[in-house]
Amino acid sequence: MHSARHPVTPLPADHQGELLDLVPSPMSANAALRGQDDVDGFVAAFTGSHRYVLDYLAEEVLERQPGRVREFLLETSVLELLSGELCDAVTGRPGSQALLEQAERAGLFVVPLDEVRGWWRYHHLFADLLRARLQAEQPEKVSGLHRNAAAWYAERGLADDAIRHAVTAGQMTWAARLIEQHFDAAHSLRGEAATVQRWLAPLPADLVRSRPRLLLAQAVPAATGGHLETAERLVDAAELACAGLSEEPFEPTIGRAGSLLVNVPAMIALSRGYLAQLRGDSRGTAHFGSQAMAQSREDEWIVRSVAQGQLAVAAWLDGRLGEAERAFAQGIAGRHAAGLPTWGAWESYELGRVQHARGRLDAAVRTCEQALDAVARTGRMPLPAAGPAYVGLAEVAYQRNELRGALENATRGIALCRSFVYTMPLAAGLATLAWIRQAGGHPAGALEAMGEAVRASPGPPGLLNPIPARRARLLLAQGNLGGAAGWMKEAGLGPDDEPDYAREPGHLVLARVLLAQERPGPALALLDRLHAAAAAQDRAGSLIEIGALRALALAADGDTGRAVDALADVLTLACPQDYVRVFADEGAPMAALLARLIAAQRSGGPAAQVPVGCLARLQRALQAQDIAPAGRGHVAAAPGLAEQLTSRELEVLKMLAAGRSNQVIASQLVITLDTVKKHVSHVLGKLGAANRTEAVARARELSLIP
Repeated sequence: MHSARHPVTPLPADHQGELLDLVPSPMSANAALRGQDDVDGFVAAFTGSHRYVLDYLAEEVLERQPGRVREFLLETSVLELLSGELCDAVTGRPGSQALLEQAERAGLFVVPLDEVRGWWRYHHLFADLLRARLQAEQPEKVSGLHRNAAAWYAERGLADDAIRHAVTAGQMTWAARLIEQHFDAAHSLRGEAATVQRWLAPLPADLVRSRPRLLLAQAVPAATGGHLETAERLVDAAELACAGLSEEPFEPTIGRAGSLLVNVPAMIALSRGYLAQLRGDSRGTAHFGSQAMAQSREDEWIVRSVAQGQLAVAAWLDGRLGEAERAFAQGIAGRHAAGLPTWGAWESYELGRVQHARGRLDAAVRTCEQALDAVARTGRMPLPAAGPAYVGLAEVAYQRNELRGALENATRGIALCRSFVYTMPLAAGLATLAWIRQAGGHPAGALEAMGEAVRASPGPPGLLNPIPARRARLLLAQGNLGGAAGWMKEAGLGPDDEPDYAREPGHLVLARVLLAQERPGPALALLDRLHAAAAAQDRAGSLIEIGALRALALAADGDTGRAVDALADVLTLACPQDYVRVFADEGAPMAALLARLIAAQRSGGPAAQVPVGCLARLQRALQAQDIAPAGRGHVAAAPGLAEQLTSRELEVLKMLAAGRSNQVIASQLVITLDTVKKHVSHVLGKLGAANRTEAVARARELSLIP
C-alpha cells in the first residue's frame, strides 16, 4: 500500500492534455491547452478573465456526472490524497475504491500515484473547483468531512494530516491534544523543530495559554533557539496553567518512557534547568535537575535521563570535567538503545565538547563516530541528529590542521543541523567554518560565516556558548583590535577578574586583546590566575590554550627564556593529541617564539623534549598562512634575519636612527618606558647588535630603514 504521506507531484504536461482529451468539449479551451508547450503555465494563467476554464470544468465535467459520482467528488475534495479506505471513512459509505478507478477511466482529472492504484489525487485546478462547489452548495458538510479525515489519520498515527484536518474542521481542542500526543515523536525521534512550530501556529492563543503541555511544547524550541526571555515567559505560564487544572488522561504516542510532556511539573523544572545552564548558572542547573529527578517516576525514563544530563552540565560548568564526562557517557548508551536519536545526538555532542575540554581529542572523535553509527542504525539517514556529530568531527579536524576534512564535515554538519532541534551545534559548525576560511586566506567569508554563527547561537556568551568570544577572537586575528576590545567591554570582562570557568572563553580573548595592546603585564597576571584554576581541576584543554598564551605574554614581557620553556611545556602536553591550530592561529608572535624554541633545542632543557614531528607540523601550519600578528602589522621579510621585526619594533628602530631617547619614544608612541626598553632589546637581539649604533647600521644594510 502506498504511504499516506506520498508527495503530491505536479501532473506531467502530456497527461494533462490526455485527460482533457478524454472529455468531449464544444469549447476552445481543450484545443488551446493541447497547443501549449508549457501546459502548467498555461493552466496557471487562467485567472480573472480566463474563468471560462473553470466554467468548462464545471459545466462539461462535473455537471455531467451521475449524482452518486458527483457527490463523491465533492465530498472527497477535502483530501489532498485519495485512497479507497480513506474515502470510505470520509464519506461514510463503502465502494470508494471502485469509484476512484471508475473516475480515472472516465478521465475525471484523477491522477494515480502508484502502480497498484492504491493512491490518487485530483488535478489541483479540478480540486479547487470541487472545494468551491462543496462550500457553496453544502457548507454544513465541510467540517464533518474534515473531522472524519482527521480521525482516520489519527488512528494511523499520521499526525501531520490529522492535525491539519482537525484544525480545518475547527476542532482546535482536539488538534491541541493531537499535538501534545505527537510532540515527543516529532521532537525526540525525528528532531523536527519546524514541524512542531507549524502545528502550533494556527491554535488560538487562549487555548494555548490554558494547556501547560502546549506551553511547554512552545518553550522547548524557544529555549533551544536561545530566546531565553520568551522561553521563561512560556514556562511561567505553564506553571500558572498547571495550578488548579485537573489532569486529563495523556497517552503520548512515543510511550510514557520516552515522553517529556508526560510529567508537567518535572518538565517545568527541566525547562528552568536548561535556561539556567544557558546562563552559565551551575547551581541553578543542578537545583532544577535534582528537582526534576525528585518529581519524576521510575518509568518516566527520558525525563530522568534529561535530569541526569543537567546534573552533568552543572559539573561541566563547575569545571569538574571528569565527573561530567562519566555522567554523559553513562546516559548516551541508554538513549540510543531507547531509539531516541535526537537525545542521543545532543548528549554525544556535549560529551565530545567535554572530552575536547579535557584535551582528549581522540576520545572526542570516537564519541562522534559512535554517534553517527547509532543514527545509522535507525535506518533513516541522513537525520538531523547526525549533524552534531559531523560538527564535532570538524572541530577536531580543524584543531589538527586537517583543513580539507574539517571543511567536508563542517559543510555536512551545518546542512543537517539547520533542521536539528538544538541550535548550538549549528552555531559551532558555522564558527568552525569561519576559522577554516580564515586559515585558508578568505577573511570576508570567515566574517560572514561567523556572523551567521552568532545569530544562531543560543543564550548569553560563556562556556556553553563560546561563539561571541570566537567572533571577537576572529576580529582580533583580522587586525580589528577596536572591535575585539569593544566586545570585551560589552561583556563586562576586565584584567582584574577572578577565574570563572563559565566565562573562560571571554577571558582568553581578553588576554589576547591585552597582548595586542602591548600590555603583557596585565595579560600575564590574568593568565597566571586562569592557569592556576585550570591546573587545580586538571583541565588539559584549558591548560593548553592558556599555556600557549602565557608563553606569548612572557615573550612580549621580554622574558624570552621563560617563554621558550613555557611553550615547550605546553607543547609536551598538546603534541600527543596533535594540537596545531591553538598555536598556529596566534600568527607571527607564535612563529617567532617557535623559532626561538627550535634554536634552543640544541641547548637541551625543556625545549629538547618537544618531538620534532610536532614542531614540523606547527611550522607547516604557520608557513601556510598569512601570519600577521593580531592587532599589529608585520613588516615585509628582510633577508638575513632569522626573526623578523614587528611593525612596532620597526617604528622604534626608525626613532633610534633619528637619535631619539627612550623617554621621547615612549611619549610619542604612548607606551611606558619599560615597554620601550623591551622593544629596544628585541630590536638589538633580532639585528644581532650590541648597541643602538650597530642596530641602525645593520638595519640600513638590510634596507629596513633609509
